[in-house]
Amino acid sequence: MDIYYDLLTYASNEPFVRALLASPKGRWLLANDILQGLDLAFDAGGDEVYVTYIDTVEQEADYVFIIFFNQTTGQTKTAVYNSGRLLRAFADAPGSLIELARGRPKCSAKKR
Repeated sequence: MDIYYDLLTYASNEPFVRALLASPKGRWLLANDILQGLDLAFDAGGDEVYVTYIDTVEQEADYVFIIFFNQTTGQTKTAVYNSGRLLRAFADAPGSLIELARGRPKCSAKKR
Protein backbone atom coordinates (compact mmCIF):
# COMPACT_ATOMS: atom_id res chain seq x y z
CA MET A 1 0.00 0.00 0.00
CA ASP A 2 1.28 3.46 -0.91
CA ILE A 3 0.11 6.05 1.64
CA TYR A 4 1.00 8.89 -0.74
CA TYR A 5 -1.24 7.42 -3.44
CA ASP A 6 -4.01 6.88 -0.89
CA LEU A 7 -3.84 10.47 0.36
CA LEU A 8 -4.31 11.87 -3.14
CA THR A 9 -6.66 9.31 -4.67
CA TYR A 10 -9.48 8.52 -2.26
CA ALA A 11 -12.30 11.04 -1.77
CA SER A 12 -12.27 10.17 1.92
CA ASN A 13 -8.80 11.74 2.12
CA GLU A 14 -9.74 15.07 0.52
CA PRO A 15 -9.51 16.87 3.88
CA PHE A 16 -5.73 16.35 3.70
CA VAL A 17 -5.52 17.88 0.21
CA ARG A 18 -7.87 20.75 1.11
CA ALA A 19 -5.73 21.61 4.13
CA LEU A 20 -2.57 21.45 1.99
CA LEU A 21 -4.11 23.76 -0.64
CA ALA A 22 -5.06 26.22 2.12
CA SER A 23 -1.34 26.76 2.79
CA PRO A 24 0.82 29.05 0.66
CA LYS A 25 1.97 27.49 -2.61
CA GLY A 26 5.55 26.21 -2.37
CA ARG A 27 5.68 26.08 1.45
CA TRP A 28 6.97 22.74 2.75
CA LEU A 29 4.84 21.28 5.53
CA LEU A 30 5.17 18.09 7.55
CA ALA A 31 2.49 15.72 6.26
CA ASN A 32 1.99 14.42 9.78
CA ASP A 33 1.28 17.95 11.07
CA ILE A 34 -1.51 18.40 8.52
CA LEU A 35 -3.04 15.05 9.43
CA GLN A 36 -2.72 15.63 13.18
CA GLY A 37 -4.53 18.94 12.69
CA LEU A 38 -7.33 16.87 11.17
CA ASP A 39 -7.12 14.33 14.01
CA LEU A 40 -5.60 11.69 11.74
CA ALA A 41 -2.32 9.78 11.87
CA PHE A 42 0.22 9.27 9.11
CA ASP A 43 2.36 6.15 9.23
CA ALA A 44 5.65 6.96 7.54
CA GLY A 45 7.57 4.49 9.66
CA GLY A 46 9.04 7.23 11.84
CA ASP A 47 10.38 9.16 8.84
CA GLU A 48 9.85 12.90 8.45
CA VAL A 49 7.75 13.38 5.31
CA TYR A 50 7.26 16.88 3.94
CA VAL A 51 4.68 17.93 1.34
CA THR A 52 4.11 20.99 -0.83
CA TYR A 53 2.35 21.96 -4.03
CA ILE A 54 3.47 24.12 -6.94
CA ASP A 55 2.20 25.12 -10.38
CA THR A 56 2.47 22.55 -13.13
CA VAL A 57 5.03 23.20 -15.86
CA GLU A 58 2.25 24.36 -18.17
CA GLN A 59 0.79 26.46 -15.31
CA GLU A 60 -2.65 25.03 -15.92
CA ALA A 61 -5.21 26.80 -13.76
CA ASP A 62 -6.91 23.64 -12.50
CA TYR A 63 -3.83 21.50 -11.80
CA VAL A 64 -0.90 21.52 -9.37
CA PHE A 65 2.08 19.31 -8.71
CA ILE A 66 1.98 17.81 -5.23
CA ILE A 67 5.41 16.76 -4.02
CA PHE A 68 6.20 14.52 -1.06
CA PHE A 69 9.78 14.46 0.25
CA ASN A 70 10.97 11.89 2.80
CA GLN A 71 13.70 13.71 4.73
CA THR A 72 15.03 10.46 6.19
CA THR A 73 15.44 8.49 2.97
CA GLY A 74 15.66 11.29 0.41
CA GLN A 75 12.82 9.69 -1.57
CA THR A 76 10.39 11.93 -3.44
CA LYS A 77 6.95 11.22 -4.86
CA THR A 78 5.14 13.61 -7.16
CA ALA A 79 1.67 13.75 -8.63
CA VAL A 80 -0.34 16.04 -10.85
CA TYR A 81 -3.54 16.85 -8.96
CA ASN A 82 -6.78 18.40 -10.23
CA SER A 83 -7.06 21.07 -7.54
CA GLY A 84 -9.64 23.01 -9.53
CA ARG A 85 -12.17 20.19 -9.22
CA LEU A 86 -11.64 19.97 -5.47
CA LEU A 87 -11.83 23.72 -4.91
CA ARG A 88 -14.95 24.10 -7.07
CA ALA A 89 -16.65 21.27 -5.19
CA PHE A 90 -16.34 23.26 -1.96
CA ALA A 91 -16.55 26.82 -3.31
CA ASP A 92 -20.07 27.39 -1.94
CA ALA A 93 -19.35 25.90 1.48
CA PRO A 94 -18.95 28.34 4.41
CA GLY A 95 -15.64 28.75 6.22
CA SER A 96 -12.00 28.33 5.27
CA LEU A 97 -10.55 25.31 3.53
CA ILE A 98 -9.03 24.17 6.83
CA GLU A 99 -12.41 24.44 8.58
CA LEU A 100 -13.92 22.41 5.75
CA ALA A 101 -11.17 19.83 6.11
CA ARG A 102 -11.82 19.52 9.83
CA GLY A 103 -15.48 18.93 9.07
CA ARG A 104 -14.68 15.69 7.19
CA PRO A 105 -12.23 13.69 9.32
CA LYS A 106 -12.80 10.37 7.51
CA CYS A 107 -9.49 9.09 6.09
CA SER A 108 -7.96 5.74 5.24
CA ALA A 109 -4.97 6.69 7.39
CA LYS A 110 -4.99 5.40 10.96
CA LYS A 111 -7.14 7.27 13.51
CA ARG A 112 -5.28 8.78 16.46
